[in-house]
Amino acid sequence: MGTTAQAEDMFAANNVLKSIADSIKATSDIIDGLTVILPDLTRSIVVEVDNMTSRKLTRTDRTIFQTGGFGPTLPQGHIVPLRSDAFTFASRFGEGVDGMVTYAIEEVGEFSVAADNPIVGNASVNVFSNATVDGFISIIGSHSGGNHNHARFAVIEKGLQAQSDWRFCRKCHSMFFDGFPGKGLCGAGGGHEASGFVFTLPHSFTASREHFQSDWRFCRKCQSMFFDGFPEKGPCAGGGGHEASGFVFTLPHDIPASSHAQDSWRFCWKCQAMFFDGFDAKGVCKGGGGHLSDGFVFVLNHHG
Repeated sequence: MGTTAQAEDMFAANNVLKSIADSIKATSDIIDGLTVILPDLTRSIVVEVDNMTSRKLTRTDRTIFQTGGFGPTLPQGHIVPLRSDAFTFASRFGEGVDGMVTYAIEEVGEFSVAADNPIVGNASVNVFSNATVDGFISIIGSHSGGNHNHARFAVIEKGLQAQSDWRFCRKCHSMFFDGFPGKGLCGAGGGHEASGFVFTLPHSFTASREHFQSDWRFCRKCQSMFFDGFPEKGPCAGGGGHEASGFVFTLPHDIPASSHAQDSWRFCWKCQAMFFDGFDAKGVCKGGGGHLSDGFVFVLNHHG
């Protein structure tokens, strides 16, 4: 099948996929349900589009069908950053299906997904874009064969990277980096203790767009995630204020949660760390008492 990514882009794109593919909900339930929902369906292609960028994808009105149409699953009008959508191209009255849907990438350009599953011959699914789009975005994908196909495309922003091993600390409720043998210094005493999901967080890109906030950093003393955008750096369990090190994280907020993205992560205005606000108890804050939330509600991708 065709792809807009050049060979030298594929390695970087696949590295991003390895980091955050687990945060995208699979669509096997849709595929499995096709034979139940439409037992007489002659040909179909389930198309999944995974938006692994910081930009919103908007479906345009330039949808073309030579044969067939949408159904039973219709495409959404928008795919917000770090989310996916799945829809079906389906045959009509014993014909094959041949159609194309076009998306506008916020501030970049457009790309189209064309799917053809004829009565006679092999199915094909391809992506078409121009050089302007290709300069910012890599689109990689694959599709299965047979009368009822599944095609999956990952739309990846060039330069977007992600780091795993971020965890919830069950003692202080903050987000901390669990990738080192030492577990930092916890506001509740001792080192952090990991619990729950393993989070994968994007870094090293500039996002002036809606639903992303930059300036989140790793503190080299306590190993917590804290907001480095204010002159004062908040009280650190390691003494004094937090000290930034490593990547600059740009985190999504105020977007829908999913089975692989958890909301209720908040900024604590006392210690300036990221903490989980989904429990009645608010953990232990180095600024005294429990954490106090302020600002955006962050929605963070995880696996496990």
